[in-house]
Amino acid sequence: MNELKYEYISIYDLKPYKRNARIHPQEQINELAESIYRLGFNDPVGVWKDNTIAEGHGRILAMKQLDKAYPDEGYDKVPCVRLDHLDKDEFLMYMQVHNQSALNSDWDETLLNEILVELKPKFDLAALGMRLTTEVAMPELTLERQSIGTGAMVKQLAFGGKNVAMTDVEHTRLKEFFKAYTKKNGNALGFVSELLDYGAKRYEN
Repeated sequence: MNELKYEYISIYDLKPYKRNARIHPQEQINELAESIYRLGFNDPVGVWKDNTIAEGHGRILAMKQLDKAYPDEGYDKVPCVRLDHLDKDEFLMYMQVHNQSALNSDWDETLLNEILVELKPKFDLAALGMRLTTEVAMPELTLERQSIGTGAMVKQLAFGGKNVAMTDVEHTRLKEFFKAYTKKNGNALGFVSELLDYGAKRYEN
């Protein structure tokens, strides 16, 4: 196996490959810039002869954006790995394989969602291009239609050995509030406290 050689090169000396088939919309460049700013530049750029970029076009665009915003913060150079051992056809094929390989993998969405929920309090997920992948489902409530002595049939919310009468409208509102809460917070943690805090404020002396 060939031994790779690394060096730091000015981002302005790196040359985009004219036939790069990958497209980098501004939204993705912004996400890459946020990732580099927040987490560092940890993935060397692959460069071929005459400093032609083999892989890393998006990251270089993000670095130029950061260097413009923070000119004295050292965003003008990046670590690069030289790929001069590849001939022209190998270089071209490497670009396609490198770009496609990540697309050929998939997520364990349940595990990803679990990890992102843990990290959400510390990171702006959307700015980093990460989003919760699954919608949190509202736990099934024990709801049964029963008469409350007036002839009206209502649903019973059962918890802690108690049954609390709940109308269809109240049930719908509860589900809508739960959906809005979990969408905003990424999980159901604190949902009950939110209800209790609202009730405490309304009924406090």
